[in-house]
Amino acid sequence: MFAVLLVKVVSNTPFYKRRKFWLVLAVCVVVLAAAGGFFYSKLIGARMKVQADTEWLIIKTGDTYEDVLQTLTRNGWIESEEVFDFLAQQAKYPSKVKAGKYKIIKGETYIDVIRKLRAGKQEEVKLVINAMITTRQVASIVGANLEADSIEFINMLEDSTYLAQFGFTPQTVLCLFVPNTYNFYWNTDAKAVFQRLKKEHDKFWNDKRKQQAAAQGLTPLQAGILASIVDGETNKTDEMGIVAGLYLNRLKKDMLLQADPTVKYAARNSGLQRVYNYHTQIQSPYNTYIYKGLPPGPLALPSQQAIQAVLTPANHNYIYMCAKEDLSGYHNFTDNLTQHNLNAARYRLELDKRGIK
Repeated sequence: MFAVLLVKVVSNTPFYKRRKFWLVLAVCVVVLAAAGGFFYSKLIGARMKVQADTEWLIIKTGDTYEDVLQTLTRNGWIESEEVFDFLAQQAKYPSKVKAGKYKIIKGETYIDVIRKLRAGKQEEVKLVINAMITTRQVASIVGANLEADSIEFINMLEDSTYLAQFGFTPQTVLCLFVPNTYNFYWNTDAKAVFQRLKKEHDKFWNDKRKQQAAAQGLTPLQAGILASIVDGETNKTDEMGIVAGLYLNRLKKDMLLQADPTVKYAARNSGLQRVYNYHTQIQSPYNTYIYKGLPPGPLALPSQQAIQAVLTPANHNYIYMCAKEDLSGYHNFTDNLTQHNLNAARYRLELDKRGIK
């Protein structure tokens, strides 16, 4: 209707007036288009100003919208706080702040980021737990990669009452962890981390592995403790089965394990290069030169390879071992003390030659 009236008005207007009308209309269209372009570039097209291809925005539990806006401004990731705030308000984001670790991509629009934050579409964090570490190191890894507090986590690992409900003690809790890489959301708290890792432990110790442990006369916990000794003796995976079989033979014969890694643990010196007789006399329940059977807990977090070696050990009659004199990291094995003493003498001679004390 408006178009028809416009045509009628124009057709009934003198030519010079019609020309002026179209000129004014064209100018208005240009102005509106320019205004629209400006609006788009300043609002809809506003983009993040991150320097790297990817940056990470950490929103802690309890953070407010003002905290988020302040972080973005302080990091220089938004050119206009007012524009971002306007868009955030329109999206009702201020009342929907969700904690987490969010990926901010170079060139991403404000609107894309606001939608991501409002929906809580955070990225997962890889938590890498390696073998041969202590409970405090596990707690440190958790605290360094997640929102979970490392102090709270270590307190849980040292809480006898809390651990008892899961069948562990502060001395044995390292056997709860299975070395692996796990995906977590950054804002996972300490208790949730523990519960997730307990589930991973239960998944690892399936019926097959439990049966394999039982076949060696061990519980899963005892298998983990013995595996930590195997880890301490050798880092050669092709030798672990032999070492595991040797210690199982000694257990079956009711012999002292006489495992040097337990002496180093008792001496609180994992880097000890040479074990002397006086080291073997250290009074500690972990010293298997003095106390029969397995120590009260693992020496460190056992590796999956060592656990598997304990569950499926090599079949042999060896009960003695000594590091090879070539210092390759491998060992000489035997089933008689005479040969063992000869092996040990060669090894000690090489240490003396190299001045290793």
